[in-house]
Amino acid sequence: MRSMTLDEFVQQVYYAQEKVLLDFEFTDDKYREVIMELRLVLQELQKEEDWLWLRERLVLGTCDDFGKPGTIPEFRLPDWVYKPSGLHDDGIRMCRPDRCGNPTNDFYTVPFSSMGEMNGGRRRWYGEHGQVNYDDNRLTAAVIGRIVTFNRVLSPDERHRIAVMDVQREIEMPDIPPRADEFEKMDADKQAKISEQYKLDKWFDEIPDPNYLVMRVAALHCVGSPVAQMRMQDLTDNAQKLLSAMREANAMATQPDHVGWDIPGWYEVV
Repeated sequence: MRSMTLDEFVQQVYYAQEKVLLDFEFTDDKYREVIMELRLVLQELQKEEDWLWLRERLVLGTCDDFGKPGTIPEFRLPDWVYKPSGLHDDGIRMCRPDRCGNPTNDFYTVPFSSMGEMNGGRRRWYGEHGQVNYDDNRLTAAVIGRIVTFNRVLSPDERHRIAVMDVQREIEMPDIPPRADEFEKMDADKQAKISEQYKLDKWFDEIPDPNYLVMRVAALHCVGSPVAQMRMQDLTDNAQKLLSAMREANAMATQPDHVGWDIPGWYEVV
């Protein structure tokens, strides 16, 4: 099952934990506990690594839309962006626009650097031809909070390109259900809208194996159940196996299909 309602998810968690079919209303405390723990597990999964299924290619904008020449462009990331993506070949692409102003496949990649490197100047041990302490004036980018900026003023060619960035989007989180007394005070339209989120809406369709969420949440929830505590280690082990399988599939999907290398330069020994 690639997707399920939150009602189905809660029922599967309790079945994995207790081995019995239990039904709860979303306003019940036991239901609300599972959703709270689900949110924690989704946050863990977000931080686990950069996922292929969370990668999006975001058009930041045209670099010459920032006033007079000499201005360093700054782009604000949308709220749905979690962080820059660090998968193979990810970065900021400086794309040449077509006649309609859309990015083309004519691009070069701008690497990321730290703020310390940007403020203190970047130097390399060797240049392309083996020069020692070679001054590196390559264009680099940095993300400061939710702002993407560059290390220097752009050249005329760079200013007329479109910046495109690979990002990891935030995993969608379900809301914690209201308590029964709070739900009863709501009008009928709001009650129907909230009920739909838990009883009808499908979740987790983008996650490669939602069973990981079931096992991981069940393992966490065992702490509050003396009967289920004996199954905690088995559930934890099963969750770890499913997570490892997702990580392996993610790594295989992002491996480069070629190997590149730099031609070594030469330098004179004095």
